[in-house]
Amino acid sequence: MKKIIYILVFLFSMTTAFSQNKLINAKYFLQQEEFVKAKELIDAAVVDSMFYDLPATWYIKGHIYKGLFKENESDDLNSPSRVTAINDFKKCIELEPEGQYAESAKKGISYLATTIYNQAASIFNEKTYSTAISAYEFHKEVMRYAYPETDFLDKDIMFKLRMASIYNILAEKDTLNAKVHIEAAEEVYKEVLLLDSNNRSANYNLGIIYYNQGVDIVNNMDYNLDLMELTIIQ
Repeated sequence: MKKIIYILVFLFSMTTAFSQNKLINAKYFLQQEEFVKAKELIDAAVVDSMFYDLPATWYIKGHIYKGLFKENESDDLNSPSRVTAINDFKKCIELEPEGQYAESAKKGISYLATTIYNQAASIFNEKTYSTAISAYEFHKEVMRYAYPETDFLDKDIMFKLRMASIYNILAEKDTLNAKVHIEAAEEVYKEVLLLDSNNRSANYNLGIIYYNQGVDIVNNMDYNLDLMELTIIQ
């Protein structure tokens, strides 16, 4: 009977040691920047009840997937590794909001949010502007999770001004729908002025739009109209 107990204790200790090695080895391969090997180990660790509720597990996993993103998917706007890393860092913070890993996990989220912003800015053109805007909104969502007090005012204004410029470009290229694009640009400039009434670019470009509208009215005016009809047009 004692022999059986000894065997069971031995097997249990071996199982525990093996389980611990998964996390330790995952951290080791992370430090060696061997992210594929680290991924295999950490993926096994997170489904182990011994490690699932440990902030360290998700902290390590977040860094491993961040490494995979940087190594293989840094140009992929829809990088699955980046999304996984963000969620892993979130899990780490949720498990221990004031713990030893929390602030570093927030910095990891901030880094990944910044990569989303950079990609959004790089594809902000007349062909992919809708994708860029969605990415920018995702950037803000991710950043706010880590740092809720982040001020996005300057970035919001910059993106809106860029969007208005794109509408102006579209108006030049798509003359059939130029009026629609110009009106869209006008609305965006107004949105900017609600955020910053002294914004030079918005005031200047809105002035140009109004000036051009006035010129169009004059150029298309029927000089045979009586004064009452002219007042209605104006």
